[in-house]
Amino acid sequence: MNRKIQTIGRIAAVGAVALVQAGSAASVEARPRSDAVRLANRMIANCFVNGGEPDAGDEGYGIGFTCAYPDGRVDDDVVYYD
Repeated sequence: MNRKIQTIGRIAAVGAVALVQAGSAASVEARPRSDAVRLANRMIANCFVNGGEPDAGDEGYGIGFTCAYPDGRVDDDVVYYD
């Protein structure tokens, strides 16, 4: 149960970071910030569901996103916003 609470807390914290930074994740084209936020939050949730550790940060032109998996694999992307 404690592990579940920690995971939910991490999801909330990372989601809050994405919302505060009004970011997005994973596209070649720019989009409105609200769309970018929704996409970043989906990517963060997907990372958690698949056992990864997400990290997101505002790059000034979009949200940089990484997901590190226990097997050493790392996915990264940037979601651009207007």
